[in-house]
Amino acid sequence: MTYLYCLKKEDYHKAIRKFNRKCSSRGKKIIVRSFIAGISLLSASVFIGVLIVIQLYQLTQEHPKYIAHRLAKEFFSQQYIYLTIIVIYLIIGIYFVYRAVTYPNQKINHQLTDPENNILFSEKQIMIDTIGISSKISAQPDYDQTWRWDELKKIHDADEYFIIQITEDKIIILPKHLLSVDDLELFMSKKLMCTHKK
Repeated sequence: MTYLYCLKKEDYHKAIRKFNRKCSSRGKKIIVRSFIAGISLLSASVFIGVLIVIQLYQLTQEHPKYIAHRLAKEFFSQQYIYLTIIVIYLIIGIYFVYRAVTYPNQKINHQLTDPENNILFSEKQIMIDTIGISSKISAQPDYDQTWRWDELKKIHDADEYFIIQITEDKIIILPKHLLSVDDLELFMSKKLMCTHKK
């Protein structure tokens, strides 16, 4: 069966986000490392802040109020470096957590606005049979590639898309609504084959 379609930008965004967050080992590592780095920095800033509060509390307990106030001012003037570290750790920690939560939105948005990537949204021709998958791009007449089913790294079932992973960095996004019932069944059987492939 042969399918002609143009991938919409919103479909590209959804599929690439799901692939990087749920399917790609590289994407998962980036998310996990970003979370660990962010939580570690935030925890360190909280820990330093708690130590400062404890020391200030001890000053109020060990000295009269007016002396404690003067000692607190001296303490802050001498320990400003720790306050600076707290602020820096908070900012960097929030950045890493934000990156983990939103990854890879920034990368996708850059790809969508790059004129060189307009070919991603040009008309494609995908041919599917029991042997494998062939891909052609209308904007590149010389582009004509074929992969056997056993050459594919993996087929990911990502809600409304099949994400065909050729290599670690090369994928084909195929919306499910385009496929016939027979090809859907074929894809599900090949997905299982790729899943159990060593």
